[in-house]
Formats: sequence, structure tokens, C-alpha cells
Amino acid sequence: VTEIGEGAFSGCKGLTSFEIPSNITEIRKWTFDVCTGLTSIAIPEGVTKIGESAFGGCKGLVSVSIPSSVTEIGEDAFCICPNLTEIAIPNSVTTIGDGAFKCCTGLTSFTVPASVTEIGSSAFEGCENLSLITVPESVTKIGEGAFAECPVTVVCPESSRAHDYCLENHIAFVFDYQYEAFHGLLPQGFEKLASPFLADEKGPYVFISYSHRDRDEVLPIIKELYEAGWRIWYDEGLTIG
Repeated sequence: VTEIGEGAFSGCKGLTSFEIPSNITEIRKWTFDVCTGLTSIAIPEGVTKIGESAFGGCKGLVSVSIPSSVTEIGEDAFCICPNLTEIAIPNSVTTIGDGAFKCCTGLTSFTVPASVTEIGSSAFEGCENLSLITVPESVTKIGEGAFAECPVTVVCPESSRAHDYCLENHIAFVFDYQYEAFHGLLPQGFEKLASPFLADEKGPYVFISYSHRDRDEVLPIIKELYEAGWRIWYDEGLTIG
């Protein structure tokens, strides 16, 4: 077998496993679409593209192994795969297509590799348990509604496209250096959220005001105060009015 045709196994609900031949270079559109019995799949090295809705509606899919030869994840490639709880994207993928992981309600976190330059429209729409996504500076294009209907905090570099996108669309974000400094030190109940530490009006807290240029000196002080039991609030997201 040198190729698998479009929609070859579409709707084969009794298919539980499949070994993709090693000489296949593309998982074509709809190949395993709505194969609801499929629980895992290993994509062989040499495949460069996962096509449109290749695994769309595979509701039983729990794990996917994607090789470093893949450069493109197509439109709706893994949409409506609610049991897919994690997926590692290799540092070879440059494009995450429109709706690629739409309604993957099992995803709680996701790391976009530094090779990716484009995240398509609605790529993660409806991922209702996705609380954290890391988007690198390499991403220069993010489509409309990429994180719609997600309770997500975006970890991103300062002045990156992802940062601007969050400001434009009122999406919670945290700069990558903040997350690295404070991950694991969050107040109880907010473990899945990144810093800044959240303040409310139920009790007193320490507000820390500082110049961003001094952050390398200030962040260790914030950390020390937090570990000592003080309720902290500080800001990294204010922009000029």
C-alpha cells in the first residue's frame, strides 16, 4: 500500500486499532472520520500532513503519537475528540489548522511548539476544560475565535502576537517569565491559573507597584512574600490608556 484514499475508513465505528503503513506520507481528509471505536493511533515517521478531519469525531480516541516529520495539522483534524486528554505536537509542525482541536473537551493544557507560525480560526474553540495554553513568539497569525468558549489563560512572550491577540479579545494572559517564576505557588482553588496572583475583596492584600524594567529584581521579592503567607496582587498587563 502506497497511499490511503480520502475517507477510506470513515464511519467504521467498529475499528478499534489500525497500523498505518510506514511508507504513507499523508493522512488524507476524513480517513478515520467518526471512527468512534478507535482508541489510539501511532502515525509513522515520514507522514508530513494530517489532513482535514482525518480523526474528526473519533470520540474514543485517547492517545495519538505524532512523528517529527509532520509539518501541518489540517482543518478539523482532531475536532470532537473528547477523550483526548493530551497530545504532544512535535517541533516540526508549522501550522495548526482551523478547528484542529475544536471541542476536544478532555484537553486541560496545551503547548504550541516553537516551530508553529499559524494557529487557525476556532482551533481550540469549545475546549471547555482547557485552562492553560503556551503560545511561543514564533506564532505570527492567530485566527478568529481560536480560543472561543475556553476558560483559558495564555502563556506568551511580552509584545508577541499572542499577547496582542489576548488584549484585542479580552483573553486572560500571563507572560512566560511570570509563569516560570510562579508556577506551583498559586492560591488554593486557582492551581490551574497562572500569575498574577488573584486578589479579591474578602480580605486585605499587599499590592506591589514597580517598574517593569526592574522585574528581575522584584519577582524574587514577590515570591518570598507569597511564600511567607502574604496575599499578593501585582500587575503585568496594564497598558497605556
